[in-house]
Amino acid sequence: MRIAILGPVHPYRGGIAHSNTLLCENLSKKHTILPLSFSMLYPKMFFPGKSQKEESGRRVRIRPKEIINSLNPLSWLRVFLEVKRFKPRLVILQWWTLFLFPFSLFTLAMIRMFTKSKICIVTANVLQHERSFVDIPLTKLVFSLSHYFICLTEGDKAKLLRFMPDARAEVLIEPTFENVFDLEKKDFEKKRLEIGARERTILFFGIVREYKGLRYLLMALPQVLKKIDLDLVIAGEFWSDKKEYLDLIKELDIGDHVKIDDRYIPDDEVGLYFGLCDAVIMPYTSGSQSGIIQLAFGADTPVICSDTESIADLVKDGKNGFVVTPMNPSALAEAIIRFYQEDRKKAFSQYIREDKKKYRWGPDKEKILFHGLTRKVS
Repeated sequence: MRIAILGPVHPYRGGIAHSNTLLCENLSKKHTILPLSFSMLYPKMFFPGKSQKEESGRRVRIRPKEIINSLNPLSWLRVFLEVKRFKPRLVILQWWTLFLFPFSLFTLAMIRMFTKSKICIVTANVLQHERSFVDIPLTKLVFSLSHYFICLTEGDKAKLLRFMPDARAEVLIEPTFENVFDLEKKDFEKKRLEIGARERTILFFGIVREYKGLRYLLMALPQVLKKIDLDLVIAGEFWSDKKEYLDLIKELDIGDHVKIDDRYIPDDEVGLYFGLCDAVIMPYTSGSQSGIIQLAFGADTPVICSDTESIADLVKDGKNGFVVTPMNPSALAEAIIRFYQEDRKKAFSQYIREDKKKYRWGPDKEKILFHGLTRKVS
């Protein structure tokens, strides 16, 4: 099958690019693909991070055409012409932010009007994290051009069906990221010594944004430290006000137990952080899905997370991690204490290893991805 895929691909960094790169690599094994990525995604003035592209030398098999300029309509026309020339049976668009509304609306409208290709929107986030009153109507406008949808969590599917009840949508559980990162737990003790972390270590990983609830984890830490001697490692670039977190750490007098690596962690170092920690903590206050869970499970690492709409979809309480009430430092502290006092790491990791078959790419996942092609769609 010929498939055009529109979205960021390595060396663009972040969860969406990792997910889309992995999708391209998996589909390229059996299908002829046309990956179209960005020449310019976010203007510098709109991007809070230091760089939009990965600096590590990781090699990938996918070589996309980087022709999409998020602000240049002429590039959108070029994207349409590339798709039209390629004549795909299916066009896949990655959707996660309303910032790409103009590009998405124009490109999908042209494809609907001037080709016979079917369109599938893959929703990493049906609605973006920072919302306004225009989110739903503008999202519906783009989504009305898609023949069907792939959601990455049950929660995101439910969110989609609330404002588009007739949408044809299925949930596709993403593969874990062993093929994207080196998740073998080797050489991590060197990293532990480098950052000065204790033997018992919990990890908060990824870009620090308000909705990820880091402050609640910091507030839980004094209660944890009364019973468990451990360190919290925060590995990720701060997109929220770092000073607020540093002030909270000082106020709680936990500075000796918090190690911060304030940068985007390069692909070749990701496995080191997951290797040195006992559990990944995800105290999110909201959120549709997160690739951090796939990262953790790819490294056989348990997850302690908040019971938000979708984050807890894959975390089975008491089997591969613990699920707690959001924005509740006491509940979070109790889960971390319980994890250590009951010595759950080995059992949770074993469950993760045995449960991995559901993440592997195979015919079952292709069947879900192509579900809109096997029946009549309008």
